[in-house]
Amino acid sequence: KYMPEVPPHRVESFYHYMINGFHKPNFCIDISEYLSIKVEALEAYESQFSTGSDGVKTPLTEGYVETVVAREKMFGKEVG
Repeated sequence: KYMPEVPPHRVESFYHYMINGFHKPNFCIDISEYLSIKVEALEAYESQFSTGSDGVKTPLTEGYVETVVAREKMFGKEVG
């Protein structure tokens, strides 16, 4: 045990954010007001979302930012 003097801890809830793909979420939070800021933040890391000089394509290099925006809008439409 790393810290034997500390009593065990159980988390009541565990939340995670889907990076890739489309999974049905248990709940959604309205981020309409912040979507443009989210896009700006993602675009600040443009080098992470473009095919490099090696030409390797990944899920992050094939329209990732556009996919994220579409997913967020789809969830927003579903919940109203």
